[in-house]
Amino acid sequence: MAILSIQEGTQAAGLNPTLASADSAGDSFLNDGQTVFVLENSNAATRTLTVTAQVTSTDKAGFGRALTVPNQVATIAANTGRTILGPFPPAYNDANGRVTVNYSANAGVTVGAVRIRPAV
Repeated sequence: MAILSIQEGTQAAGLNPTLASADSAGDSFLNDGQTVFVLENSNAATRTLTVTAQVTSTDKAGFGRALTVPNQVATIAANTGRTILGPFPPAYNDANGRVTVNYSANAGVTVGAVRIRPAV
């Protein structure tokens, strides 16, 4: 499993992220609640990515019951499919504070972790 470095841009300047080949064992990135995950698929087949919730239920004030935290699953179109998921709440953090992403297949898949800071 590869640990992705977070690429950072600013609201004023933007960012043209550099994407890396997806790891067959999955990828992870440090989650600060402001980072999104970018995936592009150049393969002739669709790809599915899954972000697994590490905490599957949580209590939220005012709801009167526990709420289910679902896995995030996305299907990415063939050839030129692109998706952006996130940012992710702490329920998706593993023991190291990272979000883990797994793929149905990694051929033709490139990925990156991106954070855009607001202009001050």
